[in-house]
Amino acid sequence: MKKFKLSTGTKFGLLLFYTSTLTIFFTTKLEILNMIMILLLFFSIRKWKYCIKAIFGFIVLTGIYYFTRNILGVAQVFHTWALIVRRLLIPFSIGYYVILSTNISSVMASLEKLKIPKTIIIPLIVMFRYMPALNDEYSNIKNAMKIRGIEIGLKSLKTPQLTLEYLLVPLLFSTSNIGEELSQAAFSKGISLDGKKERYFSTQLTKSDVLIFIYLIFFIFLLIRR
Repeated sequence: MKKFKLSTGTKFGLLLFYTSTLTIFFTTKLEILNMIMILLLFFSIRKWKYCIKAIFGFIVLTGIYYFTRNILGVAQVFHTWALIVRRLLIPFSIGYYVILSTNISSVMASLEKLKIPKTIIIPLIVMFRYMPALNDEYSNIKNAMKIRGIEIGLKSLKTPQLTLEYLLVPLLFSTSNIGEELSQAAFSKGISLDGKKERYFSTQLTKSDVLIFIYLIFFIFLLIRR
């Protein structure tokens, strides 16, 4: 599975396909087929824990969906909820896969190859790096709070003033600093310069991309036939 590597364009194409088909009803068999594809994608980047969580979540949601299907009353709320969440599981999983398996340089190379304006590329690249950096900062703040004995989570209700002071205030300062630092880092790497650039990461299609295209064609065929 080490050789199974999708290009950035194919990853975003998958994400666009499954987000654009959210309003189309998929049968359980088609959703199982999609889940197998998702598991193979995460298996290729060695994310075993997410594979287990995805399987468990899909089984639980499917069980709730079928168990509450013929029950009237409040159970219909759970029936609808299970259907919606199970339907969102695929695009959210693909989005998570894109974040985990895609580096910024390959995203920039793909966007520049598509002739996307810099006014769109620069904010998108900053946003793409913003959330992981903010998540790291949040983890650091939580670790510092644990060292000082300040509770986090439901236990923080006992001391809400300390949580507000030691978590939210530093986090607010970090959000503004991170955005400015990422913008300066992008400009220092020459993102705003004109002219042809050479990229280390290739944007060409591979055999893995061809397999995904074949799968999508097969899936669309099954979707039309149902």
